[in-house]
Amino acid sequence: MPSDPELVLVTGATGFVGQHLVRALLLAGYRVRATGRNERVGEVLAARGAEFVAADLADPRACAAVVEGVDVVVHAAARTLPWGRAEDFRTANTVTTGNILAAAEAGNVRRVVHFSSPAVQSRARDQRGLRESDMPPGRFLSPYASTKWESEELVAGYVARGGDAVVLRPKAVYGPGDTTILPRVLEALRSQRIVRFGPRKVETNFTHVDDVVAATLLAVEAPVSGRTFTVADPEPVDVWRSLDDVCERLGYARPRRRLPRRAVVSVAEGIERVWGVLAPGREPPVTRYALSLLAFTQTYDTSAARDVLGFVPRVRFADGLDDVVAGLAEADRVPAPAVPVELTVLNTGWVRTRGWLVGERSRGKVDLPVLCALVQHPAHGWGLVDTGYSPRFFTATSRFPYSLYRRATPATSRPEESMAAQLAARGIAAADIGWIVLTHLDPDHCAGLDDFPRAQVHVAQQALTAVGTAHGVHGLVAHRQLPGLLPDGFVGSARAVDLADGAWGPFAASADLFGDGSVILVGLPGHVPGHVGVVLADRQRGTVLWCADAYWTRSALGAVSRGRAHLLLAHDRRRQRGTYALLRRVRAVDPDLVMVASHDPASAAEFGLRRGTTP
Repeated sequence: MPSDPELVLVTGATGFVGQHLVRALLLAGYRVRATGRNERVGEVLAARGAEFVAADLADPRACAAVVEGVDVVVHAAARTLPWGRAEDFRTANTVTTGNILAAAEAGNVRRVVHFSSPAVQSRARDQRGLRESDMPPGRFLSPYASTKWESEELVAGYVARGGDAVVLRPKAVYGPGDTTILPRVLEALRSQRIVRFGPRKVETNFTHVDDVVAATLLAVEAPVSGRTFTVADPEPVDVWRSLDDVCERLGYARPRRRLPRRAVVSVAEGIERVWGVLAPGREPPVTRYALSLLAFTQTYDTSAARDVLGFVPRVRFADGLDDVVAGLAEADRVPAPAVPVELTVLNTGWVRTRGWLVGERSRGKVDLPVLCALVQHPAHGWGLVDTGYSPRFFTATSRFPYSLYRRATPATSRPEESMAAQLAARGIAAADIGWIVLTHLDPDHCAGLDDFPRAQVHVAQQALTAVGTAHGVHGLVAHRQLPGLLPDGFVGSARAVDLADGAWGPFAASADLFGDGSVILVGLPGHVPGHVGVVLADRQRGTVLWCADAYWTRSALGAVSRGRAHLLLAHDRRRQRGTYALLRRVRAVDPDLVMVASHDPASAAEFGLRRGTTP
């Protein structure tokens, strides 16, 4: 670089690609002026050495001001969503490009590097080896594609008037900080909303953000003008094979359903028309543009970028995907609490049911445990996670209609199996229990509560709110509540826990029970209102995630279709599916994590608590 480095304006600098561009240009020795919509990110860029200017690029005067004194413009600002109102895309993409070019022309800018997209060439059919000169379709698949083409035509007019410009079309950009492509696909995989379309093999090209940056730096200085370059890894990627690999590594269920792509495209077009009239501002459940990415092969000839710009990708998709998956896997790891405790798992009874109902492979009957935890805390003494069965449960279910609950969950629990009796056998008096966490208020988790009158009970606010309105038969049907099972005045005496401490690893909501990082409550929603899990650091076993009734058996968690009874009983099935997906990811990325579900025979066996199956 010369002693007086050029000033480069980066529009869209607070976006995914823009942030990477600003950092790279600064490292390359350029002075950088940055503009974008996110002022918080702008402050970060300013701290790195860029000059951040907030500007509305749809305003010609604002564009003229932000371009003043600039040597090079890298115009990366765009509206990139797969759906939206055409006028919003036209303003964000076409109008802003026209304003930037007018300001560049008036200010004698040396070069404009304009970001477009291969979407301008996309059709709802297989396309292989597309070159930059291949004409776009008569009908574009999205407003994004059509306005990107309009912007390219504006750049062509700018060059015809004597301006210097290069157009880049990066294909499917991914990498650290991606908020558009892989996150949307992974969220769809996570929530099992992806369906396979058409042939088993669909190919396309991807581009790591580091390679986009490298191509841009080359385009800033390349001795060429008026050319368009597709930027991508030249090696096509088998999309579905890659997605299956991601599912395997992150613990997601692989997409199994398959639909004919032509029929789906026709349906998507109809849905788009309906949405355009009834809800133009909302994205439809399926769009032709999104389908084109997963249902049709679209590969590109990138030789022009190689031969003219000297662009050679350095990050192959397999390596880049490894980094992305590793980052996602790290985000799905459950952090160990700061203060270790002593954990003892106890069983308070068994529930006999058909194996197929709970996802077990047995065709006969299986016995499910009713697990609880005894916790010795170094500062807060003895505590419990749930209390399990007690003789009080059988008293509460002795008469109709509450006896129906016992028939639906045929339980056995001897008096000596109650939590109070097991603690007494260990020399621990009921009065020694100072605190109890109830993961939720189903009878098999709180029936022994009255045996510990001195304990402070902690329960999620949502659970308390629900049980406060549960009375009589309505309470049984709506909230699985039995009369007389909870102590008198329970709702007023229990400590309501609000999961407001932010995320704990992959869990979006959490609460640090004692404020010392020892007992962490995490949201595992879906089963009943206020259902929580508990994260502990056991001195012997390491990090333990107590999942309670987030799932019943490990077999069902691995193949949810085998444990549909649990899902059918869920208070919120959509959120329950999300919890399944979350726990599968957690289990896949951290095999050393001890996951305990209250009714899982495998969990009971790991702690030496066994009972056989019956034919």
